[in-house]
Amino acid sequence: MEQSNQSSKKIDYTSEEIQNYIALFVGEKFNSYYKKVWENKYDKEWFLSFNIPAFFLNGLWFLYRKMYIEGIIFNVVSGFFGGIIYMSFYSYFSDIFAINVLYLFCLCSCVITGFLGNYLYLRNVKINISKLIKEKDGKNITEYLEKRKCTNLKIVIILVVTGILVYIALYFSIIYLILYFMFKR
Repeated sequence: MEQSNQSSKKIDYTSEEIQNYIALFVGEKFNSYYKKVWENKYDKEWFLSFNIPAFFLNGLWFLYRKMYIEGIIFNVVSGFFGGIIYMSFYSYFSDIFAINVLYLFCLCSCVITGFLGNYLYLRNVKINISKLIKEKDGKNITEYLEKRKCTNLKIVIILVVTGILVYIALYFSIIYLILYFMFKR
C-alpha cells in the first residue's frame, strides 16, 4: 500500500530503493560514473556536465543508451543541417571551405551532445523509472529491471557496419562511373 501511495506523489530519486532501481536501469556504469555525476541533480530543471562517450559517439550514444527518440531526432537533424551547410557553402565557396565548415558543424554537434548527454540520460531514466513505478504499482520492478538490458550495442554495430557498407558502395559506384565515362567511346 505504501508503494501505491509513493507512485501518486513525487518520487524521491535519492532514496535507497529508487537508487537501486536506477542502478539496475543504467547498469554497471551507474556506480562508477553516473551516481557521481547525477548527485544533487535529481531535482534540477536542467544542468550541464560533460560526457566523453556522448561527445565521441554523438547520436549513436543515444541509441546505445536506448534513447531512441533522441537518437533518431539528433541524427536526422544533424544530417539534414550538415547537408544544408555543406551544400550552401559548396555553392558559394570552394569545396575545401565547405568541408571545413562541415567539420566545424560536426565538432559543435559533438560538443552539444557531450554537454547535454548526462542531462538527457537522467531525464530519460527519471521518466522510465516513474512509468515503471506507476505501471507495476511498486511490484516486481526489481525483477523486471534485472531482466531488462541497459544498453543496446547491436543497433550501434548494425548502424556503423551499414554506414561503412554504404560508404564503400558509393565510393566504388563513383569510381565505376568515372571510369565508365572516361573510357566510353
